[in-house]
Amino acid sequence: MIINIIIIIIIIIIIIIIIIIIIIIIIIIIIIIIIIIIIVIIVIIVIIVIIVIVIVIFTICFFISSCASSSFLFTSV
Repeated sequence: MIINIIIIIIIIIIIIIIIIIIIIIIIIIIIIIIIIIIIVIIVIIVIIVIIVIVIVIFTICFFISSCASSSFLFTSV
């Protein structure tokens, strides 16, 4: 009887350890997926911001150059 009880306790402990390990692995996988999603979102936001900044700089330069060329035309006339 005592040996049977000890074997049952050992089996229960092993099952609990396996369940804990599986839960830890699942939590680690979820954390890694969340980190990857956050990194992808940050990269997309940075790319969008860079594109917007470049577009704004180009439009400002275009307006400045067009205003400068038109003022040069007016001064030459």
